[in-house]
Amino acid sequence: MRRLRNILKRALSRSGSGPKPTHKPQVQSVFTAEMTIDEAWNNHPKAPKVFQQFHLPSCSGCSVRFDEKISEASDAYGIHLEDFLCALNALRP
Repeated sequence: MRRLRNILKRALSRSGSGPKPTHKPQVQSVFTAEMTIDEAWNNHPKAPKVFQQFHLPSCSGCSVRFDEKISEASDAYGIHLEDFLCALNALRP
C-alpha cells in the first residue's frame, strides 16, 4: 500500500496535477464612495488600519456597516471623503 502511495505521489508531482488550492485569492476592487462600510473593510487586509487612521476603529462591529456607504459615514463623522478614499486606494498595488 505504501509503495502504491509513493508511486502515485511521484506521478502527480511530475505531471503538475497535484492537489489544487482550496482558497481563492481575494479580488480587490477600487474603493468608491458608494461601497458599503463592510465591503470596504473587507476589500483589503490593511483597510481596517486606514479606518483607524480616520478615527473609525469600530466599523467591524457596527450594525449599519452592511447598509451605510462610505460617503454616508464620511458625512456622519465629518471625514473628508476624498482624503479617505485616497488613503484606501493607496493600499492597492
